[in-house]
Amino acid sequence: MQLMSSPDVTEVLAQSGLDFVVLDMQHGLLDPATTAHCIRVLLDSPVAAFVRVPDQTPSLLGRLLDWGADGIVVPMVDDAAQTRAAVAACRYAPGGTRSWGPVRATIRRAVREPAAADAHSLCIPMIETVSAYENITEIVAVDGVDIVMIGPSDLALGMGLHPTLGSSDDRHRQAIQSIIDTAADNRVHTWVQTPSPQEAARMIDAGASMVSVRTDISLLATNVGDLLSTIRAGLPT
Repeated sequence: MQLMSSPDVTEVLAQSGLDFVVLDMQHGLLDPATTAHCIRVLLDSPVAAFVRVPDQTPSLLGRLLDWGADGIVVPMVDDAAQTRAAVAACRYAPGGTRSWGPVRATIRRAVREPAAADAHSLCIPMIETVSAYENITEIVAVDGVDIVMIGPSDLALGMGLHPTLGSSDDRHRQAIQSIIDTAADNRVHTWVQTPSPQEAARMIDAGASMVSVRTDISLLATNVGDLLSTIRAGLPT
């Protein structure tokens, strides 16, 4: 998950062996212009470019796909109606409402036909509210949803738990497992944002198809802190 507004950070991540990078416009520092530059960097690599948008505005979803994004992560989806609207914004007519104008998407990729573009462009609703959890059966049944992303922190908040402690609560664990199982029953993949390699492994064991681990900012802060601790521990006292 990239929060920092730098194409240079994107370039480093693109060379790190990742399967995908999430450019976070919801909580990160990326504005539309910087996001476009970051997508361009990823288009020159084998790494998929996903963008988490700040809200469900249809025009923004279409523009990001025009710039070459492989998928749009849509936060705070509550029900099937919102899911259908998000999917429609990522699809051309007659199945959707996206306007034709793929711009950079046709420069770097041989996706020039509407049907091919629709098949290539992923719409990924986030299951992170109690309403979404309660409506998960209807959400994963929406045509065009191949992946749902679980946001454990907001789900924990909605359940009255601390956002960083949800994974230690049985109700929270059971809710996530239920989402994974319900999605699998509908042949929909599940992606979970996790805070550590250990939690990522647990989610994969639970049936998640995809995991993302931490953010660029947290990785930088932790690695710098560990480096300083190691150096200072070796200094004479």
